Amino acid sequence: MLTQQLRELETSGVILRKVYEQVPPKVEYSLSSYGDSLSAILNQLCLWGEHHVDLLLEQNEDIILLKRDADKVIETEINENLR
Repeated sequence: MLTQQLRELETSGVILRKVYEQVPPKVEYSLSSYGDSLSAILNQLCLWGEHHVDLLLEQNEDIILLKRDADKVIETEINENLR
């Protein structure tokens, strides 16, 4: 799954792939300048998400936030009891 997504991003020109001819095999990925152009868009999307969470909290809506902790995803429910 991860390999497929990386290949799609490489094909789209979003990332660059550098293969090292060694044992054990080594591959490095980096963001291309085209991929870097997504930075401003993704930052705006994150800001929108933060504002949306604030709006839901103002409306006393229960929400679930996902936090990434290494390899697992932790759900954190925010409701009246946790505010």
